[in-house]
Amino acid sequence: MSTLPTSEPAADPRVRQIVDATAAGFEACARTRMPAGEYRDFCLWAIDDGNPLRDRFLQLTGILQLANLTTRLLDGLVTNDRAWSHLVEASRVMNGWQILEVVSDNLAIGLGHPPAADTSFETARRNLLYAFNAEMVLALAGSGKPAGALAELFAGMSGDVSLFAHSLSPEKHAAFADAYTGSHPAARWREIDFGAHIPLAANIASCCEVADNARVAGLDEIVRTSLARRYETVSRLLDYRPIDPAELIDISTYTILVMPTLGYYISNLYEAEGAAAKLAPVAADGTLSAALYDAAMLVRKLNDLGTAMVLATWRKRQDVISALRLSIERAARPITVNELLLEAADREPLLNRIRKDALLDEFNVSLYGIGHESADRESIDYFGHRLEFAAGGYLEQRLRLDEELAVIDRRIGDTRAGALVRRFVRFHEALYSERFDSTDGEYAILCN
Repeated sequence: MSTLPTSEPAADPRVRQIVDATAAGFEACARTRMPAGEYRDFCLWAIDDGNPLRDRFLQLTGILQLANLTTRLLDGLVTNDRAWSHLVEASRVMNGWQILEVVSDNLAIGLGHPPAADTSFETARRNLLYAFNAEMVLALAGSGKPAGALAELFAGMSGDVSLFAHSLSPEKHAAFADAYTGSHPAARWREIDFGAHIPLAANIASCCEVADNARVAGLDEIVRTSLARRYETVSRLLDYRPIDPAELIDISTYTILVMPTLGYYISNLYEAEGAAAKLAPVAADGTLSAALYDAAMLVRKLNDLGTAMVLATWRKRQDVISALRLSIERAARPITVNELLLEAADREPLLNRIRKDALLDEFNVSLYGIGHESADRESIDYFGHRLEFAAGGYLEQRLRLDEELAVIDRRIGDTRAGALVRRFVRFHEALYSERFDSTDGEYAILCN
């Protein structure tokens, strides 16, 4: 029997408001977007106010951390309760969808290698993700299928795909299914675990609702376009074809949901205050989009490499590479780059975030295409090159972002858009300074 997680509900009243809104958003997605089935019934049971395990479910699904981030982003940026209520409602739509997106995003766990090395189960899961991404792009363009048709399409491809196995906490998810089936004797455990087609179909409809709720001219296009780019580029990375390091950083910047998240909240912030016209000049000429892109790239690097690594000196990073070379010489057997990094991470804290992706076989800008290669001097030197290419420019890029935001602040005569972006990056700098397997370090803005 699996063990259920423990957690404390949020104490801050504004965090609690966002927690409640996020939970309500997820419940609405389940109730109105999910096709009928055991998985839908399980979600509605888990999120129900009367469920004594509800707060633990909020922790497991990331609702508490997501609400914490959202509150830190938005708190103090509006001048009245009416405007704050508007932002709370905006968070209901965005965060309710992002909980579904975590489920979809987790399906990429274990696919951090070229398709030629797939097992038959991995091939099926990779093809399911290709189909999901393609249908999402069509839906965002306005030509998608109804949810029932999507569920039927995905059901034909996902029969052997376990949602629990492809999550960061398989045993905890299984424990909730145990609790549900224990109190619902007619429930079928397998239909919960192998019900991926239901949240995938609901995800697409919910994502389109997010795009529709960014209504400020210019920002609406940033949100919808960057959402579509996210799914296009995830499929591009799933191909695992050779990519130049600069192009790899560019592509992976779009796979993370920073641009649409920030664009969405900036749009709703200024709509709530009746100040949307202020944004028109910086939205129209690309200034705001460029700043959001730089913020996304910073968070991408933080997610993959960790705060300590991107803030380390060049010499310290070189010391890590030198230690890896020595480890190769001392290895008792041939090992892969991923295996070498997993062993080294026990001794070197700077490798903590990279360790996560080596362990789970997920995408990482420093490991793309080389994690499963034999660990030798050439492969480690190339890993070092990738690492330095990504981490070495972090401080300069953060300075450039500060300058871009200062220009935006001056042009619109308002510092709140800039403050929201700065808060977002600082939140992730703090988050990714923690171990990925700690409670404080377990949330990510959906990076493949």
